[in-house]
Amino acid sequence: MVGPLLCPVLGLARTGCVRRIRSGPVATFPTFSVFDDFGCCFCRRLRRRRDRMDAWLSASSFWIWARSNRSAPGDSPGAKTGSAVLAVCLMVALPALGAEPTPLQDDATLRDVQFIGAANGYAVGEHGAVWKTTDGGQRWTFVPTPTQASLRSASFLTDQIGFVAGVEWLPYARLPMGVLLKTVNGGQTWHPVGDGLLPGLEYVRFFDLEEGVVVGCASPSGPSGVWTTTDGGETWTAVDGPTSRGWRAARFLAPDLGIVAGADGQLSLVGGEQLLPARIPSLGNRTVRDVTVNSEAVGWLVGEGGLVLSSSSGGVSWQTPAGPLPESVPAIFDFHCVEQRGSQVWLAGAPGTVIWHSPDNGTTWTSHPTGQTTPIHRLRFSSDRNGVAVGALGNILATRDGGHTWRAVHGGQRRAAVLVMPSRTRRFAPELLAPLSLEQGYRTVLHVPVSTSSLEGFASRDQATELLDTTVQNLGGHAVGMGRQLAVDLPGLDRDAEKLQARWQAQSEGRAAQTLLGSLVRELRMWRPNVVVIEEPALNDVYGEWLRQAVLTAVDQARDATRELDQIDVGGLSTWSVDRVFVQLPADSQGEVTFDLQAPLPRAGNSAQLRAAPARSLWEPPLPPRDTLAFRRVYPTDHTPINGDLLAGLNVLPGSAARRSLDAISEHDLEAAQRRVQRTRNLAAIADTAEPGSAKSAQLVAQWPDVAKDWPPERAAELLAEAAQRFRRDAQLDHAEAIYLELVRRYPQQPAALDGLRWLLQYWTSAEVAWRRQQSRGVMQAQWTTDGAGTAGRVEQAQATGSDFLAAPRTISDV
Repeated sequence: MVGPLLCPVLGLARTGCVRRIRSGPVATFPTFSVFDDFGCCFCRRLRRRRDRMDAWLSASSFWIWARSNRSAPGDSPGAKTGSAVLAVCLMVALPALGAEPTPLQDDATLRDVQFIGAANGYAVGEHGAVWKTTDGGQRWTFVPTPTQASLRSASFLTDQIGFVAGVEWLPYARLPMGVLLKTVNGGQTWHPVGDGLLPGLEYVRFFDLEEGVVVGCASPSGPSGVWTTTDGGETWTAVDGPTSRGWRAARFLAPDLGIVAGADGQLSLVGGEQLLPARIPSLGNRTVRDVTVNSEAVGWLVGEGGLVLSSSSGGVSWQTPAGPLPESVPAIFDFHCVEQRGSQVWLAGAPGTVIWHSPDNGTTWTSHPTGQTTPIHRLRFSSDRNGVAVGALGNILATRDGGHTWRAVHGGQRRAAVLVMPSRTRRFAPELLAPLSLEQGYRTVLHVPVSTSSLEGFASRDQATELLDTTVQNLGGHAVGMGRQLAVDLPGLDRDAEKLQARWQAQSEGRAAQTLLGSLVRELRMWRPNVVVIEEPALNDVYGEWLRQAVLTAVDQARDATRELDQIDVGGLSTWSVDRVFVQLPADSQGEVTFDLQAPLPRAGNSAQLRAAPARSLWEPPLPPRDTLAFRRVYPTDHTPINGDLLAGLNVLPGSAARRSLDAISEHDLEAAQRRVQRTRNLAAIADTAEPGSAKSAQLVAQWPDVAKDWPPERAAELLAEAAQRFRRDAQLDHAEAIYLELVRRYPQQPAALDGLRWLLQYWTSAEVAWRRQQSRGVMQAQWTTDGAGTAGRVEQAQATGSDFLAAPRTISDV
């Protein structure tokens, strides 16, 4: 059976090259029959090229999806008409400058801030948030943008002309797409820049209207992760260099002169249109978070574990500063940003309690309190006296005396309501955030105390953190952290107490207990949550049980002023008392608090299970869906009734420090959402009781598309994708095939169609399926209409983007 987007694929497979279709911009292919005999020479050749096609389809199907086709008569209801660009760059009618931000944007984490002169500045962050000041940072106005992407960097040439850059992860496709927007009128309007080939971006700098540079993820077309432009960003040229693991920081003095840095101590110079090595001490597994260099060749870099290095050679060589910071700083601070002006240097990070200042190029250091605790991600000074710091929960701080005193001008005193601490990266349940953070507005933070990323298929801890952060932001959460010093990095280590203890002692120079407890106490004092959520460990999970005990001990120590004194004296943190600690129980359990994840959420417009589906799809393999989440209170143990809510009775009100304001609920929208969710829930319940392969099961396949018609297109596509996943889990692959075909036919523009298209190709080229269908000797027919004229160009574009999460199953048993 052939789907509506497969013909270009068949053309590629048959000839071994990309062929342009000659029949005009829209090629209509005649009806034809495909006998269930996959043993022909064509299919053998197709199977031999499956590996190549898997990679091609993962990317090229995105481009086929991402650009609209002109509708032909008889097109499905999901077809679109007219030209289109990437979904992340759609031009939309924006509210007037100064419009109110949504609750999600109001407390969105801010990643960068830049000043143009002494008065005008812009700050950018999550959920497409942009803020503007015209008085040196004392007051800020929200600036709407046509994206919900994570904006990581800003570059303004004047107070009117500038660029913002970032990344938007496409669900189901698992592609980090670069976002680059330009304004020429101070943010009143924005339009996308570029040729669509850029992956996720971390840094942008334009030197004039024509020349610029961007830095971000590595891709097949730019393994170095650095690109330059000479035509205002319309086209980009990759800088030569080895494949990077993704850059997190950069600073350029000219398009061909700069420094890039990232995970695991990566650091390279950019010169002569190529990446060059730098001489730097071993940084271990610490990620470099920020780097700067000035025209006098003086540079600074900072990172995790209190990392601070300076350079007097323009970044060629690096050394510790002349005056070291206090000895306890590496155990307390992860530095995220550095700013320098002349001989003055400022450092900040997590916790954001103090900003360190040196007036003499690092010879002496002084800490200055900020009045808040959450992480600071960027520092900028427009003069020696006026500066701004931005960071988590939308906080903006301003100083007028060179950083000696700081005042919160937006988001002051915000904190977390809930701190979730899973034992492993994949143990996190995204569905929890839908009712807690997205629906009820509780500010929620995720922290994985011990890294397990190497055992879970990640190339680095930084990569796992990025995926977790994307998942959390997608569901209204706020921040993600992961322990660095301790790791469960060997198979079986989590079940062997003796080996685990020896491994942790080796990783922490014999201070495993102090290291773990100190890091947990720091997180509690920094985020100041009302509620902490941990896991109920399995019987043989030694690591999980140790972590549970450590969290409960840390809760006691966090409120004790005699514990972790350096965090108070040097770090500026204060004691904090947690109200409750819950353990998340195994699947299908009942607890004091139980979330029905299939129940409708009024503000989300669907259930927590369905709302979390795009976030789950970002993972490979996708995280399993959950029907319920149950919790049991383990602290305090006074058995006070809690009325079935994690935060019931704690007086955490909307608009308070730990909870964002809530949108009003429309009664009409609520009733419609309840009807949609209930109908979907009823059908899912019937499907659970239907015998696989029965007539009843087959009838359900025809009902899913009808149910989906009641939903908005994006949600309808996600609903069909979830239904297909259900059939796949039950090994009803023919039913999954039928649902995926409906998904691709009805909603080809939605990201969920990509996963369906990729699975269909694997399914249709499977030797196992070929044999089974050959036995039945059935005949199937299909007809489609597709845009063939631009296929070659789209393939070329698709091959320019890449993702570490695109790996697909290789056998039908895994599909």
